[in-house]
Amino acid sequence: MQLSRFPKALAAGTINNTNVTLYQYSTGTYLTPTVSLVGTQVINIAPTTNLVANSQYQVYISPNNLVTNNVGVPVQAYAYNFTAGTAVDNAAPTISSVAPPDTSANIGTNAGVSVNFNKAINPVSVTGSSIQLSGGSVTEVPSSISFSSDYTRTMIIPQAPLPSSTTMTIAISGVTSEAGVVVANKTTQFNTMAGPDFRPPSVVHSSVDNGQVVGTNAAFAMQFDKPMDQGSVNPAGTQYVYLYDYTLGGYVAFTVSFSADLTTVILTPTANLGASHQFQMCSYYMTDLSGNAQNNFCIGFYTGTGTDTTGPAVQLVSPPSGSTGVGINAPVQIMFNELISGASIGGVTLKQGSSVIPTTATLYDGDRGIQLRPMAPLATGTVYTINVTGVKDITGNNQSAFPSKSFTTGTGTDLVTPTVVSTYPTYGLTNVPVNAVLQAVFSKAMGPASFDANTSFTLRDASNNAVPATITFSADFKTVTLQPNSNLTGGGTQYYFEIGYQAYLYDIGGNQLSYGYIPFTTQ
Repeated sequence: MQLSRFPKALAAGTINNTNVTLYQYSTGTYLTPTVSLVGTQVINIAPTTNLVANSQYQVYISPNNLVTNNVGVPVQAYAYNFTAGTAVDNAAPTISSVAPPDTSANIGTNAGVSVNFNKAINPVSVTGSSIQLSGGSVTEVPSSISFSSDYTRTMIIPQAPLPSSTTMTIAISGVTSEAGVVVANKTTQFNTMAGPDFRPPSVVHSSVDNGQVVGTNAAFAMQFDKPMDQGSVNPAGTQYVYLYDYTLGGYVAFTVSFSADLTTVILTPTANLGASHQFQMCSYYMTDLSGNAQNNFCIGFYTGTGTDTTGPAVQLVSPPSGSTGVGINAPVQIMFNELISGASIGGVTLKQGSSVIPTTATLYDGDRGIQLRPMAPLATGTVYTINVTGVKDITGNNQSAFPSKSFTTGTGTDLVTPTVVSTYPTYGLTNVPVNAVLQAVFSKAMGPASFDANTSFTLRDASNNAVPATITFSADFKTVTLQPNSNLTGGGTQYYFEIGYQAYLYDIGGNQLSYGYIPFTTQ
């Protein structure tokens, strides 16, 4: 066992069994462990035999004021009690999550590091060296190191901002369990943005609406406008993210998973919910990858009398059916009306005739979409078909039938970036009618399956809430319209029309649009 790190180097000659004691209450005896100094500031106490199961012990440092620092000043006496467990622990802890995660980008320079483990770790083993954050020519020095109450999560805040636009490396080496078993080394990297990120994340879409009636077999999801730290969900058994059954007066047990892009947290109850019950789903204190705490979110809903068997339905496909001249580098995107299970996407294929084209399949938009990226350029002037079968939602319901869609490639690759030609409203426009229809005209045909009224092509109010709206496309997919489902609030109310701002938009060839948001006020 290792005791707390001392602020100054200790005198090694004062570290012995007299000045550092280990007392066993059940026998009323002082044990004679091997006592040593690790480095210059950590005392290690190694019992010569295993402790007795369920027995209580006391560690006492400097009961006689004879432990000193290296200039002869006695350290303050310190004692603490603990109880041994029931078995020998030789299993190494494993790393459950690291934030910022490997390969993540656009991380604020104000970010710290959070690491979650599958079991309690020895807090003294966590230092700026055993969890080292470095980048460029900088090795960050911790300003603070903190832990969850069960010591399965550690959070490290650097003394100084991270260097901007830099690849940072997190190197974990030397962290141990409470029994001293070393965690396997792990190294990850992330990239910082040009400056800090202080914007708190918000839930922009949930799988259940306020007051909605759902099936007793429902699973639930909350989609944020930023990637989230997986380890910030209910550390040490807290109930910050929960499902609560008002009818029974208790919390619902569930398992937690995340979408591939870390924007969506999925709560899957371990058993069907009670029929005709009232529930609440809430999320508090989760943090994004820069360490910003979320804007709190809570919603109420009800269960019906039975299960829900309605499966997901395809909403949009890119390239659109019948498209011609499509770049041979184009990806395929399929957007659904709800979250889908990543384990069920094997039946989503791209074919040329009867031959399946090898592709890499990934999920996007908080697991509402599937993207197929061909592993080699497509053939020119060739017809391809998109087939979507076997997809399930997060509850396990099968998709509704969807006919194959076809497109034809052009003569080569498409690497031209799309631009915004015009918008309505224009930037800063005032006196916009409350029944306004928003519109953007693009330089190229856009991929409709990248347009989402909750994330990528969005109208938001001044509180960052997405305004419910419907998206439609012109025949050439260059003009996209956003129709709010009801009139806006008048009287000079501020709104923001976001075009690829919080989630990317792409053209049919898969080229990313770089744009932003348009503020305007109503009349």
